[in-house]
Amino acid sequence: MEKERQQRGRGKRRRKRSRGLPVLLVLLMFFVVAAGGAIWVIRYAPTNEHGSLDSYFTQHRADEASVVINGTYFEPTAEEAPYGLVVEGNYYLEYAFLKEHLDDGYVYDFTEGVLRYATDTQIVTATVNQSTYTIDGTPADAGARILWPEGNTVYILANFLPNFTDVSFYTKDAPSRIIMETAGYEKTTATLRRNAAVRRFGGPKSLILEDGVQGEHVTVLEDYGKWVCVLTEQGTIGCVMDRQLRDKEAVTVAATLPGRTYNHKTMGKTINLAWHQVTNQTANARLPEILADTGGINVISPTWFQLSDNNGNINNLASAEYVATCHNEGIQVWALVSNIEVKVDEASVLNVTSHRDALVNNLIAASTAAGVDGINVDFESLSIECKNGFAQFIRELSIACEKADLFLSVDNYPPRDFNLFYNRSLQADYADYVILMAYDEHNSSTEPGSTASLPFVREAVANTLEEVPAEQLVLALPFYTRVWTTSASGTSCKAQGMKKIPEILAEAGATATWQEDLAQNYAEFSNEEGLVQIWIEDASSLAEKMKVKQENGLAGLAFWKLGLQPPEIWTTIAPYVN
Repeated sequence: MEKERQQRGRGKRRRKRSRGLPVLLVLLMFFVVAAGGAIWVIRYAPTNEHGSLDSYFTQHRADEASVVINGTYFEPTAEEAPYGLVVEGNYYLEYAFLKEHLDDGYVYDFTEGVLRYATDTQIVTATVNQSTYTIDGTPADAGARILWPEGNTVYILANFLPNFTDVSFYTKDAPSRIIMETAGYEKTTATLRRNAAVRRFGGPKSLILEDGVQGEHVTVLEDYGKWVCVLTEQGTIGCVMDRQLRDKEAVTVAATLPGRTYNHKTMGKTINLAWHQVTNQTANARLPEILADTGGINVISPTWFQLSDNNGNINNLASAEYVATCHNEGIQVWALVSNIEVKVDEASVLNVTSHRDALVNNLIAASTAAGVDGINVDFESLSIECKNGFAQFIRELSIACEKADLFLSVDNYPPRDFNLFYNRSLQADYADYVILMAYDEHNSSTEPGSTASLPFVREAVANTLEEVPAEQLVLALPFYTRVWTTSASGTSCKAQGMKKIPEILAEAGATATWQEDLAQNYAEFSNEEGLVQIWIEDASSLAEKMKVKQENGLAGLAFWKLGLQPPEIWTTIAPYVN
């Protein structure tokens, strides 16, 4: 019996221990699940913590306004002038920022405190400390100070801009910011499917910048897959989950201003222009002699006007009798204005509003008094300091020429990095013709070489056509070449007329050979001065270059200058201009 009790007792004790094992397993599983849940919460559960918009929009001053244009936030550094300001409750944009990112047409004169803007037909003027401005002299009210100078820059009233720049915007506070869109901006819009947290970054742990409301419209800026970056109606840039959006749609911001029409006078036929260098009235008197040595030109451009000082005054050699003689021969007169003859400060002439106005008025007055048909602008070797003033001069002179029924043409050397600020595309908008001076490939500041090789001309035309329509581009070619002399003391060159070269070669007993790669004849010989080299401009080389005009459908040809050409050259030119 005792043995049986002991056996039953052991059996009971074993059953007692086995009853506790499931409990331990349950507890263990509970802790595992709880720990996993805690880890999941820590790692994956969305945070409800809100962050400040100040963490996104960087501002260094209390009066600074952040700027968003077409969904892009522009973040200034502490060293830069703020891109936007809030002054007396009005929003302003910094001048250089405005020109770079919205509209390069605004030109501010830091000397006289004047802002200018030109449309296709009108000139807008605003001055410091004024809330009114003028359009072709007619007053208008902007409702607040238009210009806010500060340090070495100026800020322009945002509410003023939509009058002339096709831009719309809205503003938000805390922090101050202005959200702008330009006409033609292509974007994707969407609607929030439900209330959604707009987070600083894509991810549930990122801080919430805005509590988006169901039905709120947003602009989709970037698509990261599960998350997308959006710009909200509240001016917040942040991330929401892609599944929280509906009704995605591609939209182009509509224009609110009428389109601009840049009117151009046209000759209605191929231009055959030649420049006539006039330095005194005696040269004007030689016109019949000059015309007798030409054939087929329909435009002559005498060098009549020169800048004479820094205030916009000009030397004037114009002659009404000269014009009448040309008109009797069926030849138009486009008077040239130059910055070469008299040393002036072009930056003062072009950048100071009153000086630029004087120059435009003087040119129009002199041109109409002489009865000329057009003005040809030849401002060479300008410094980049003149960039804005030169552009505005072309705009304002164009508008004045249109009112006076005058042609406007502008001379340019081939595009290079250092002269791109001449802005040939803007010239093409405002001027009737753009003239490409495809010569001076090599000159006194370079090594010896061709004045205008065919590859050089081809490249010059191709590069200019990237900015100027073919029907407005006139190809200018040289009636001269350079004679290069190299001696122990160095290398020098002298420009010689095309008609002079055969005489030089004959005197030296030299023979020219055709250079296929340059498409021109080349000669060299030695004399008492050293080695003489000539890359010859003649009928053969000119014909090859004029083919470039034909191949590209250009508006015409021009030649520098009358008096340097042999009489027979006009026979070579005729097929390319008739």
